[in-house]
Amino acid sequence: MMRFPAAFAMVLCTALLLTGCQAMGEPAAFDADGIPHERYYVGGGLRIKYTAPVDGTAYFVDNNLPKIIMTESLEKGEAFSISGGATEPEEYQQMMGAPIKDAKLALYFVPNESSPPPAE
Repeated sequence: MMRFPAAFAMVLCTALLLTGCQAMGEPAAFDADGIPHERYYVGGGLRIKYTAPVDGTAYFVDNNLPKIIMTESLEKGEAFSISGGATEPEEYQQMMGAPIKDAKLALYFVPNESSPPPAE
């Protein structure tokens, strides 16, 4: 009889649970690059202010790289704001490895699983 290590069994069970949820119609929030899907897009540019309609997480992303620059957990009614106008081009180049003039900055908001969908 062959025995699997406990760690392998845990990884296998986790993978089955995750794929099982998606197979049952729960859509994935992120694409293969780890960026939230377009349905979660709420704004873009260097100056953004967004108020969360429910509890969730804001993701500030450069879609051209694609890289997540910043994340912030928000509670319902809490605001996320960013004013990137003060960012120096050299600082962005050093931090992200690409010139800021090529950046496609976007904000995504992914509600927590336990949060009810926002009213439209």
